[in-house]
Amino acid sequence: MNRARLSVLVFGFYMVFMVGLGFLLFPMIILDFFHLSAGDDVWIRFVGMLASIMGVYYILFARSQLDRFIPSTVSARYYAAAFMGY
Repeated sequence: MNRARLSVLVFGFYMVFMVGLGFLLFPMIILDFFHLSAGDDVWIRFVGMLASIMGVYYILFARSQLDRFIPSTVSARYYAAAFMGY
């Protein structure tokens, strides 16, 4: 597995386990960490579900060696990192 596929694979696992399951199981802890408020608890669990689904797609694309997919993820992954760091 080359470094680009490995990067997509790691990001996929991050989306599934850190973001997806984190928002599904412990939404208030994660929101408090980023100093965000949920207001209503329901929407954040939907975000966790969508993040985990997207993470599964990233994992499947990396494992099936779809190299045409990788360049299109670069800007999205930089955007996600910048958003988390903001």
